Amino acid sequence: MCLDMRDVMMLNCPEIGMHLAFMYACAEACFAFVRMGHQVRVARSISDLNDDCIVFLGNDIHIPNPARALAQQAPRAVYIGWYWNEQDVSPLPYFVHTHENKMKPSAPLAFKYNDGHIRVPFLLRANDDPALIGTYPKRILRHYCYMGYEYNREMVPSSPKYTGFYFGTKNHTKFLKYGMRKNMYLSSMFALGFQSKINADEQHVSQRIYEGLAYGCVVLSNSQAACDQTDGIVEFVASKREIEDKMEYYLNNPDAYRAKQAAGYDFIKNRGGTNHTTVGLFVDAINAAFPGVL
Repeated sequence: MCLDMRDVMMLNCPEIGMHLAFMYACAEACFAFVRMGHQVRVARSISDLNDDCIVFLGNDIHIPNPARALAQQAPRAVYIGWYWNEQDVSPLPYFVHTHENKMKPSAPLAFKYNDGHIRVPFLLRANDDPALIGTYPKRILRHYCYMGYEYNREMVPSSPKYTGFYFGTKNHTKFLKYGMRKNMYLSSMFALGFQSKINADEQHVSQRIYEGLAYGCVVLSNSQAACDQTDGIVEFVASKREIEDKMEYYLNNPDAYRAKQAAGYDFIKNRGGTNHTTVGLFVDAINAAFPGVL
């Protein structure tokens, strides 16, 4: 992966905006660019763009022919468009389509993905420097934690033997900031990696899976894809009883807990578990498709 020191923009303006959930994901992913020395900022107007930047685009679009509007301002910028499947991007010579990393997408989506465009999945990974994974001290205050969209409340342990923190919300404005999530994982033994049914069915694995592993938790998930895509480091659970049984096993077998923890650290650090891999996929694809642009 190589690129020049061009700025990275997240365009969020009245004409072409970002829905809040994607804004959060994009901002956290772009911290990898910051760690590599790039300037990253939100562009509030198309006029803020220039030909020497990389631009992330959301799909909250309120004008006809948005690519034409972008081309009038910065035709030679590199654009990365989130679900721009229905847009004509021919005015923009350096355009990459991105989407959720669904290993088994629904049929209509699969058809659109096989259309000859440059496509890179937007990986949701831990927002940290790979070199620092495994170096943060854990100070255990509870058995388990969950943070994110409100999934599977019925699976949260109810036995008084186990202490935990469950923060599920359907309001994206109430999502916890990354630093608070990180501290919560570092003070918990287990992370509940709950996934929606559609994500489990389409084999899309969310960021909380990788965050839990990055900060030393044994991750328990109701998604088989989360287990498969981490080579079995994440453990599958289908019920509250299974969660409590798994926690009891690891509480009674500290060597097994430490081995699972070490495997999680290794996976995140050395096998693509941070957002450095997320942005690296984009850079590598751009270099392959458009040699000399970066």
